[in-house]
Amino acid sequence: MGNQVVAENVGTTALSAASLTKIATTLAAISTWGVDHQFETIVSATAQPQNGVVTGDLIVQGGGDPFFVWEEAIALANALQEMGVDRVTGNLVIAGNFAMNFQTDPAASGRLLRQGMNSGAWNAEASNQFARLPQGTARPNLRIDGDVRVVSLSEAQARSIVPVVRHRSLPLSQILKAMNSFSNNAMSEMLAVQLGGGAKVAQTVAQTAKVPPEEIQLINGSGLGTENRISPRAVTAMLLAIQTYLQPQQLNVADVFPVMGRDRGTLGRRQMPAGAAVKTGTLNEVSSLAGVIPSARGQFGLRSSIVGLQILSELHRSAGFAAAARPTGVGSRIDRAGDSTGESRSTSGKSAWRTQSESEVRFAGLGVGCRASAGRRDARSRVFPRLGTENWRSPNPFLDTAR
Repeated sequence: MGNQVVAENVGTTALSAASLTKIATTLAAISTWGVDHQFETIVSATAQPQNGVVTGDLIVQGGGDPFFVWEEAIALANALQEMGVDRVTGNLVIAGNFAMNFQTDPAASGRLLRQGMNSGAWNAEASNQFARLPQGTARPNLRIDGDVRVVSLSEAQARSIVPVVRHRSLPLSQILKAMNSFSNNAMSEMLAVQLGGGAKVAQTVAQTAKVPPEEIQLINGSGLGTENRISPRAVTAMLLAIQTYLQPQQLNVADVFPVMGRDRGTLGRRQMPAGAAVKTGTLNEVSSLAGVIPSARGQFGLRSSIVGLQILSELHRSAGFAAAARPTGVGSRIDRAGDSTGESRSTSGKSAWRTQSESEVRFAGLGVGCRASAGRRDARSRVFPRLGTENWRSPNPFLDTAR
């Protein structure tokens, strides 16, 4: 049985989508970079380390990682100290597209990075995140004496005499999972900017999902603002397109969207069937929902339905924010997919959204299943050989270090 439209209301009308816009950002990111893409942050120095000290500056060239948080700073510092860098007498120089803890200002991100690399300067948040890392993770103590400076990428590259560490982000699929689970606007905006902006994202996904461009109208990649409009048909087509890209990698939509009953985040107290993989969206004027809902189908599997979009315009009273639904501007689409089965495994990423149990969700109608297990898949730092030093023993051009 192929895909069938079971019910539809205003299915081709572009409506304010709120954070369902992140479905478009997700599809654009996957179709542009691939699910295994990793963002790289390059660290170099203006002088070779001597007895643990760099007499000069430490240079960080950002590569657009939208999920560089405390854990990344800790992993990076541990890798640097493994390479013999314990102290920098000069400045921490930031260049390129670098953000930390969702702060897009490079100077502010640089200050957070300097703090994160020195456990003596940690605040409670950094300490709490460290406590969730695997047992035995070292507490970094990398001291930078100077200030944080922001320079152009060309200047940074000209001054980068000694390459030290190449830090790689989590795979894109896990970054998208975290972004969608908590509907993180900063992450989605960072991705959308790298993809060319909201209008470019809309153009990309309209072509990829094969829907008319007028059904996807975006001004950004997060969904902030009622000007982001998507039709129920378009969001359904985007979910199917995402599934198409994920399937060859033995992944499915549950690997990039939160699953009811398993993942933390925006699903929270919502009343939905366990195992539903959905994306929510909320503004003062909009409430939206889209995703895959499994339904019982005998004892041999589950049949999947895709809820394309359901948007309710709400009128909020300033005191209690009580809402009265209006009958206009409501659109929905429900598709039923075909019947085939399979299975894949995914692992959660950052400790901030880990779960403690293993659950299995099977989406027979989408042709795959997803077994999601607890724990974290480590981001890794790749360490350059220390040029001219005696302690480099690896025959490989890089040393992989995992936190």
